[in-house]
Amino acid sequence: MDIAKTLDLRHYDSYIESPSRPGKTAQEISGSISIDANPFAPPANADAITAAYPSNSVEVFYYRQGGDAGTILKIVTITYTNSNKKDLLKVEVS
Repeated sequence: MDIAKTLDLRHYDSYIESPSRPGKTAQEISGSISIDANPFAPPANADAITAAYPSNSVEVFYYRQGGDAGTILKIVTITYTNSNKKDLLKVEVS
């Protein structure tokens, strides 16, 4: 397999050799990347979680500081494909 044909050729020169896979399969990134270790975890200062159900296929969870009516720190929205809630469509964190 010609790896050059499987990569987006416009960016091929920015790809580098990966230590774990032969061929140019990784793109080098400079600078820092901030990633929350677990974006679904409650913030350390949250002391309440409230929930809303705007439709049969959507659940919204609010992590709060200051009790049930406190400041919202994080929102997790779970959307299912339908009201039986067996299959996820998407999960959003804001």
